[in-house]
Amino acid sequence: MIELEDSEENPYDNFLESMRSSETKRMYVRNLKMFLNLIPNNIFEDYLGESPKSREIDVLATSFTALAKKTSMQPNKLSNPMSKKSKKM
Repeated sequence: MIELEDSEENPYDNFLESMRSSETKRMYVRNLKMFLNLIPNNIFEDYLGESPKSREIDVLATSFTALAKKTSMQPNKLSNPMSKKSKKM
């Protein structure tokens, strides 16, 4: 179980450490990467005042976590439009 104080570390590392199976990890990392890459930089700029320093998965995960914490928006509210966008592709 991830405690609140643990969430201050790299969110991507916490994500990876939560899975034991290499196959599960492979699938979830692929899905997370696809999801995070669908979020345009202007979303981060609008809510955080800056875009991620790179499009690497760990940087995007940290930015997405900051976005979820900073705004009153629930992460699933952001994921719904992104999900619809990915289905169109």
